[in-house]
Amino acid sequence: MRILDVLGDIGPPAASALPRLLAAMRHQDVDVRRYAVEALGTVAQGASFDLSELAPALADEDALVRRNAALADWESLDITRHEMPDAERVLWANALSDIPGEWIEEMEGKGLAGRDVMVGYIEILEELGHSFPRKWAADYR
Repeated sequence: MRILDVLGDIGPPAASALPRLLAAMRHQDVDVRRYAVEALGTVAQGASFDLSELAPALADEDALVRRNAALADWESLDITRHEMPDAERVLWANALSDIPGEWIEEMEGKGLAGRDVMVGYIEILEELGHSFPRKWAADYR
């Protein structure tokens, strides 16, 4: 997997590796698929490449493979993505209404297990490395 990471670091000059990266996106090992799709995003920048090749990765069973495929799609289209500074993320998040709490209330009003689903969703995101800029009302664990 280190070689996939290195190819991603090399970026567009490694475009001759595109066919192998596309093949690695279909590998049985999920970690290989994750790294291959992530590398593809930087290697494919400016290269002639059919975006439909990302379809299997966008439908992958693994959330990180799907996320990396979506980001690779952006990068191959020369769309620049900027990370928002943490302080700015906090300001934006605090300006929002309690979206998860509102969803929980709506689902539980229909007799569904809204809180259980939302808390489970938040836990999965955190296990995948996401950190929230604020605590939501749904975050009662």
